[in-house]
Amino acid sequence: MRTPFLGQVFVALDAAPSEALRVALAHHPQPLSGYTYAVLTCWHPVFRYAVCSPEPDAVLIAFIKEDDGKRHLLQPVGPLSPRLAADLVREAARLDYPLLICGVSAAFVQANADLLTHFSVSEQPDFANYIYSANDLATLGGHKYAKKRNLLAQAERALAWSSAPLTPADADACFAIARQADEARRPVEGALALMRTQERRALETALCQFAQLELLGTAVRVDGQIAAFSIYEPANPEMMVVYFERALRQHKGLYQLVTREAARAIAGRGVALINREEDLGDPGLRQAKRSYFPLRLEPQYMLTFRG
Repeated sequence: MRTPFLGQVFVALDAAPSEALRVALAHHPQPLSGYTYAVLTCWHPVFRYAVCSPEPDAVLIAFIKEDDGKRHLLQPVGPLSPRLAADLVREAARLDYPLLICGVSAAFVQANADLLTHFSVSEQPDFANYIYSANDLATLGGHKYAKKRNLLAQAERALAWSSAPLTPADADACFAIARQADEARRPVEGALALMRTQERRALETALCQFAQLELLGTAVRVDGQIAAFSIYEPANPEMMVVYFERALRQHKGLYQLVTREAARAIAGRGVALINREEDLGDPGLRQAKRSYFPLRLEPQYMLTFRG
């Protein structure tokens, strides 16, 4: 499907040549999650991504917001030439709604000062990415992780468990775990409820296309049956992004166990950093992510066209 937008012709992600897009995204790794072919594919059923390459080294990714049905942009990938930046400003001014550019990194903000004179810039603290040391999460050493180690020790004594790489054959078991885990989560309303629904759709795609998308993962079994899983992917040679993690809540310490086992597998690949994405403003999720002592929070911004 080909769609005209902002003076360009965009091709639906599921109809675009995948290898060319993979290469373009790999050539311009981003500090924020969301900019690989695999994760875009996972979220395509939600945001109906479409892509174009207006210049040899630049990729534009359009998406549709479910709440207003309008088409907007993710942060452009690759360098923006003065000509392309001017074209975006001119075409944005022709829209009958303010164009949003979402998922914007601090590096992009710093590198595109002229473009940003036409946009208001708002930091989105609920979408900052939590960046951790892979070795820290794998070893949980030092006093600050004492509570985590105690909880894990209890789980290891109580459970007959094992861990192994996740495989496509595990998809059905993971679907069942995801349903049970989501049903046990604290009820939320409004934007958080919508985001949970969207995440479930993305997870379904990840499990159905696990092999095709070359995703990685860790499965933890209890009494021989999968009881927890983690799905992740390299964003660049130094960083792995954990996209999805689920565990049966009746087993105390199982979430902590799968987090550690995934970190061990990641660190074992020689990857230094783990990106565990954002907390979405969910107080429980924020507390859980902070309890692992991130090295930093990678800020995320949204740009709103103002003319």
